[in-house]
Amino acid sequence: MRIRFMNRRNAKILTALAVATALTIDITGCRTLNNVSDVIEGGGAEINVAQFPQPRGSDVRVAANNGIMIGRDFDGVKSFKGVPYAEAPIGKLRWKAPLLAHDSDAEIDCGKFGCQALQYEWPSEPASYYPKNEDCLTLNIWTSQIDHDNLKDVMVWIHGGALGWGGTADPVYSGQNFVKAHHEPYPKSETRSAPFVSVA
Repeated sequence: MRIRFMNRRNAKILTALAVATALTIDITGCRTLNNVSDVIEGGGAEINVAQFPQPRGSDVRVAANNGIMIGRDFDGVKSFKGVPYAEAPIGKLRWKAPLLAHDSDAEIDCGKFGCQALQYEWPSEPASYYPKNEDCLTLNIWTSQIDHDNLKDVMVWIHGGALGWGGTADPVYSGQNFVKAHHEPYPKSETRSAPFVSVA
């Protein structure tokens, strides 16, 4: 069986389809939030940013190559949200493959989710109502302990959404209860949405 990889022509077609789909959705009534505290009614339910639980807990610090991550320790689970894993894909990097984040010793507050990928709000995708930005290449990590000497298996979750919607801020993807029950590290990754991912 022959596998045909995407060439430049097919990538352009896919990008055009993504843009056309976005325009169609826009024309058919989807709208953007004027304020992140706005309540949007859709599909018979109200969705509010307050539905994204982010318990405070006490601070916990971990040194990484690209900074000192300040996470939260809550109910026996340590979480680090919005951890940057790549340089911001903006400007000259907009249509490029991600680049690893530069080394740094700066402190980074990892107490809340990073921005979600650019997308239209959609009732079945709660994360689409969370603040959005092109600078969205972040990880959210939950773990029961931090032990550099005893490495553990890691379960990695990449959210769905057909490369057009969704994000890691969706409450259903929270790792808090999973880690509390199974004591396994649980990172999940925020990625770019179409058309950015189809070109990059």
